[in-house]
Amino acid sequence: MKSYTFYFDESFHDKKIRINENGQFNILREDALDNYIGVFWGCPTSDLVSNRKLVQKFENRQKIQYGLAEEQEFKSTVIAKKNFKYGIRSFNKDTMTFYEELFELIDILNPVIQVNMVSKMELYLRLAFKGLHYVGQGELLEKSFFYTLTKFMITYHNEELLKALYAVNNYHSMMKFKQLLQYNFECIIKEIKGIERKQQELVAYQNILYVLNHSIMDELPEKEYEFQYFINFEGLCNLLEEKNINMELVNIVIDEEKAHSLHHRIIDFKILNVESRMKS
Repeated sequence: MKSYTFYFDESFHDKKIRINENGQFNILREDALDNYIGVFWGCPTSDLVSNRKLVQKFENRQKIQYGLAEEQEFKSTVIAKKNFKYGIRSFNKDTMTFYEELFELIDILNPVIQVNMVSKMELYLRLAFKGLHYVGQGELLEKSFFYTLTKFMITYHNEELLKALYAVNNYHSMMKFKQLLQYNFECIIKEIKGIERKQQELVAYQNILYVLNHSIMDELPEKEYEFQYFINFEGLCNLLEEKNINMELVNIVIDEEKAHSLHHRIIDFKILNVESRMKS
């Protein structure tokens, strides 16, 4: 079977979640992004040398086009932000040429690409509710529960709820947040009960409230959480399984900083061989 090599990088490096005195989460600002984005780009190891030469040739050509020195790194910030204001409509000639050539290169290389978008709000909620123990009837659909809860927190921007969530660091503060959530869902359910266009939303909120009403907290929340890089690997493992790629023959190339962060967590993914590389 073929062995594969994947390179991993991230688009957004700020993983910290903060709140200001007005109860505003930094991830919910207009100029911020709730999603953490990580990307795996891979190919058969036998094609690696030839593929890297083609990528290097493409990068050198773009450096000349954008007036960069040979030793400079071609980063996404090289293309001015104004080019993306209205999507393709606002591309200038150089930007259009860049993307045309990029997609031509991708077509030639035919890489395996895995893009992971992790909601920071969802991650925070999952960590805060880590000790949630469901005791109700039926099965708890965890993905649906956290998807709906995350969407609710981001959509409504309830200042009191956000402050209560940020304050969670012990059993008392966790229960306060949970009770406040229950109260808010009870109020919203009453308001939208007779509105026809809100029926799908109503069912989702009723399900959330049922889970909250039929659960206990059997584990204390932590005072501080580290970002969990291994979430990216869960997505990659699913893709490898789908494409029938033998995970034991996969090498992951990661930047030095991320490799160090993963060192004591990668035990969950023994099948993946992690190398580190310094950024040029």
